[in-house]
Amino acid sequence: DDGVRRVVLLSGRGVGSPGREFAVYESSLELEHAVKDSGADWTIVRPAWFMQGFSEDFGHEYVMAGEIRFSAGTGAEAWIDTADIGDVMAAVLLDERHTGQTYSLSGPRTLTMTEVADELTTAIGRQVRYVDLEPDEHVAELTGIGLTQEDAESVRDLFAVIRNHRSEYISHGVEEVLGRAPRDFTDWARS
Repeated sequence: DDGVRRVVLLSGRGVGSPGREFAVYESSLELEHAVKDSGADWTIVRPAWFMQGFSEDFGHEYVMAGEIRFSAGTGAEAWIDTADIGDVMAAVLLDERHTGQTYSLSGPRTLTMTEVADELTTAIGRQVRYVDLEPDEHVAELTGIGLTQEDAESVRDLFAVIRNHRSEYISHGVEEVLGRAPRDFTDWARS
């Protein structure tokens, strides 16, 4: 049999968690169920939002412009370094003891967007501030820079998870899999 024997799925933190149901997670939950029903050995990894969102793509453009413009309100997220995610993914792929497990990953502490902006200001030596957009304003700005209405609404819905204070918790998957603490945002920002 030449079929796939082992699957490690990168999902998202909060997917399938009781009390954290958001429509934006439905497709991820469907994918998780498909992997579990595939007949292959599986492990699911559910990371928090990536720290690298501020050093790549449009998040980086906002940082360089000195204004992080999102609709996250005063909610916080336990941002994670993608290097930690990669280390976990490799470890669970190579060790059968992780078969049938689901690991939620996060950084060691939660930060609001204002705290993220303060951390980035210190790290890069230039003022970065958080501009808290209303969700409809966020959609309008995103469509204004070329996103489709549907994509802009999906981004808004992702930020609603933070805005509604549903990400303000720490997950210990990095410690469980790797036996070490995840990288802190301050250390990442200064590198």
